[in-house]
Parts: sequence; C-alpha cells; structure tokens
Amino acid sequence: MQKSQGCLLLGLMFFVALTANVTKAQETSSADKDNSAPLSIIEPTATAGLNNRFRIDYMVENITLLIKRRYQSVPVILLLPDGTKWYSDRHPDTVHWVDGIASDIIVIKNPMPGPWQVLGHVNQGSSIEKLSELSVEVDPLPEPIFQGERVKVTARLLSGEKLMTMPGMDYLINWQAKLLSNQQAGDENFAVGTYKAGGYLDNGEMLDERPDDGLFTGDLNLNQPWGHYTFQVMARNRILEREFNIPLNLLPQPVKVTIVEPSDTVNGQWRVNIFINEEHVRAPETHVELTVVGPSEQWPLPLTVLVPGNNLMDIPKMPGPGGYRIEGSIASTTVGGREIVLTMNEQFFSIADPVPEGPSLADIAKEEAKIADAQTLAARSNAQFWIITINVILLVLGIIGLIVWRKRQTMAKALASAELNMLNQPATNAKSSTGAKDIKLAGKTA
Repeated sequence: MQKSQGCLLLGLMFFVALTANVTKAQETSSADKDNSAPLSIIEPTATAGLNNRFRIDYMVENITLLIKRRYQSVPVILLLPDGTKWYSDRHPDTVHWVDGIASDIIVIKNPMPGPWQVLGHVNQGSSIEKLSELSVEVDPLPEPIFQGERVKVTARLLSGEKLMTMPGMDYLINWQAKLLSNQQAGDENFAVGTYKAGGYLDNGEMLDERPDDGLFTGDLNLNQPWGHYTFQVMARNRILEREFNIPLNLLPQPVKVTIVEPSDTVNGQWRVNIFINEEHVRAPETHVELTVVGPSEQWPLPLTVLVPGNNLMDIPKMPGPGGYRIEGSIASTTVGGREIVLTMNEQFFSIADPVPEGPSLADIAKEEAKIADAQTLAARSNAQFWIITINVILLVLGIIGLIVWRKRQTMAKALASAELNMLNQPATNAKSSTGAKDIKLAGKTA
C-alpha cells in the first residue's frame, strides 16, 4: 500500500513539473526565436532508464545539449518525441555530436518539439543543460616576452558568458598553438617557417592547476629564434572551430650564459660568463642556478650577486679529462616588474688529455752530444773497417799477383829449358849416327 502511494506521489510530482514547464513555454511564446529560448529540464536519476527527460518547445531553432555522464561510460542515446533514437555515430546531418570520456556535447538544428529522453549513465546530481552559443576565449600573452621564457597562458570554453566545466572536457577539444614567422628582414626568424608552440590542457598536469575546472592551461615552447611572429591558437572539434591570431614580438633572451675557454685547455681555468641586459631585467633580482654535469658526478656552482653586464664565475677543477655540460635555470624580474623564468640552453666544454712533458734543453744537448759521439765512433769504426778491408784486399791481390808472377817465371824457365833441350837433341842424334857408321865400316874392313 505504501509502495503504491509512493508511486502515485512521484507521478503527481512529475505531472506538476511537466505542467509548469508547459506554462513557462506558453508565457515565452512571444519572445524572439533564438538560442536563448527555454528548455524544460527534469533532473536525471542516478541510474540509466526512462527518467532523464526534458522538453523542447516549438520555437527553438537551435539547441546545444551538454550531458555529463559516468566516467568512461559509453555515449548516451537520445530518444525523440516520435520514438526515433539517435546515437553518437548514427544521427542526421543536422546534428553534430562530440562524445568525450565523461560527457557529450550535442548540437541540434531545428529540433523536434516535445518531450525528449536521454538513455545512458548520467551522473548523480548532474543535469541536462541547454547551452547558448559556444565561444572560446584566449588570454593575451604578456609583454615583453623573451626567448626561452616559461609562460603560463590559459583559455576557456564559454556558453554565452558562462564558463563550461565538466569531467573529460580535455578530451572534447583539441587545442594547438603555433608561431608563424612574419618574415621581417633583420630578425633571427627571417626566412623560417612555422614552429609548434604547444597546446592547452585541462588535466591537472604541468602548469595546469586543477583538472576539469574549465581553464585550459598552455605551457608554450618559446625556445625559438627571436623576431616578430603571429601567435596562432586553434580550438576545434566536430562542433566548433575557432582560430585566434595574436601579434607577438619574441625578444632575445636578456640573460645569457656562455663558457669562457682558457688558452690552456688542460691546466687553465675554465669560467662561466653570465651576461645581464639591464635594459630588460633587473640585475639584483636575477638569480642563476648552474650545475656542472660530468660522466658520473655533478658540481653545483655557488649563487652570486649579479651586476649588469658580464659576470665571470670560476668552474671548479674537474677530476680529469673528458666532456662536461652546464645546465641550469634563470629567474628574474623585468624592468616593468613582471616575474619571469627562463630556460637555459645547455653549455658544453671538454678538457683534453694532458700532453706528455718534453725533455729540457740540457737533456736535449746531452742527447745530441751522445748522438754526435755515437756518429763519430761509427764513422771511425766505418773508416777503420774500410781501411782494413782495402788493405786486406790489396794484400790478397799482391799475394795472388806474386804467385801468378812466380808461376809465370817458372813456366818461362821451363819453356826455355825445353826449347834448349829440343835444340840440343838433333846434334846429339847426328853424332850418334856418325859413330855407328864408322863402326860398321871398320867391321867391314876387318
């Protein structure tokens, strides 16, 4: 019985609310037909079903619905007065639908008058809202603005003059920021193209303070060549597309850190020079934090009070040869009183291996004397060798010549003796034959 009474009471409340909405629509029927025409809304329940209802009056030409739903739930389904269902990926061409991680934005032209219904996991305590024309607002950039400056800029999505906030808004809009060179002669960015400067996020990370608060925060990359640019911001999705072009004069960095190389790169004193341009920043309010980074260790450099112009700082003696780099950050105040933070380009230096020490002049003289004595001894030894060698050769040749001469003398004597013997041989033979004849004749006589 109590349950029936409760249902009857809920039904009566729904009827009263619906009657009030119809009465309100009739009271405003004489108003102009624009986006500010009324939308009857019934607060949704915590569960999906047929309770998320609202009414669109006959004079509404355009309507934008913002529906907040459970995180990571599927997009809602719209149930029209005639029973037709629209889905995020299936709907007429006159409907533009963007679904995020926790919300839907739906733009409808000439919506059908009558009671509408939302099927989906609508958030507890949330409501189906009718939005005015959507617009985007981008904060201007500070001036002056410098190379490498860390700039926090914000942008927001507005419905009329109301800031739109809902979970998952970061997934509904794609923000892009670019730097387009104006191609002015004399600027460092002359004849360069376009640089991507970053984007805007509403996720509670980096410079963004809180997620889903409707403030999109950009962390711009201004470490680009200085000069005149057009800062272009684009916000787009399937419903809207907005482009903002803002003039930007990017000035050279007012605080520069460079390394001063000594003449002796092995044993000389390496230094860091911090140059402060007093035309743009206040030197007493400029603080530079530097760290020398080696292969395995780090050496922070002490903070010092800086003055306009050049400020030299000694680098500690490094433990050995090798490559080193200096990194750091710069915080300062402009002459106009604006606090700024600058990113510093890393600086590199290298300590060479020590060159072995050469001999002294005395050692060189001694060494040259030793070499000269050795060369003299070698020359003497060489001369003696050749003298002995030549003498030996001459002696051998003399002995050979003597032997040959003696042999020739002996042979000459032998030849002469042989010739004499040959000459004496006929006379002897003649005498011998005469005697024989005489003996023969004497025999015969006898």
